[in-house]
Amino acid sequence: MAKAADLTFAPLKLSKHLKLQLPAWFHMGAPPCTYHKSRDECLKGVHGISKVKNLVKLCKCLFQDNSEHAPWHNCKCTSCKSDRTKGCKDPHKCASAAEAIVIKLSLKFNLTTPTQKDGLTLTHQCHEKNARADVANGDELVFNPSVMTRTNLSECFRIFASQPTSTLPALCIP
Repeated sequence: MAKAADLTFAPLKLSKHLKLQLPAWFHMGAPPCTYHKSRDECLKGVHGISKVKNLVKLCKCLFQDNSEHAPWHNCKCTSCKSDRTKGCKDPHKCASAAEAIVIKLSLKFNLTTPTQKDGLTLTHQCHEKNARADVANGDELVFNPSVMTRTNLSECFRIFASQPTSTLPALCIP
């Protein structure tokens, strides 16, 4: 039925919260050669990576001001020690692999690229005015044309979308 209706996951623009909820494996924003079976086995099995947020959490030891962390397989920092007790042979290598996957994601799904203003989202004042509006007494509501999906991934599914979706975020052209 889904195939007959051309059902597809086609978000126009995702909030950072929803980007973190996407699956880490076979990610639609990952270019070819992002995943490597042998390298990613430890990420899946030992580290339990299933979502993008798990990848980000694993590679935090590389980003934080972690003076204890060293780029060696026998690093003595707390994070690497913990990973070794779980069964990981080279925690730094796994963290670097997780970072590489996150960085390679296309602009639409990448967490490191800053969110561009799309020119569509209402201002804070307009949101407040809409909240105070009494439609029953004739007050007007301002339409919110924002294309950002913020609450649930289920809102990103589209039907009759036979064309492949763009990997670029949606923007309003001035």
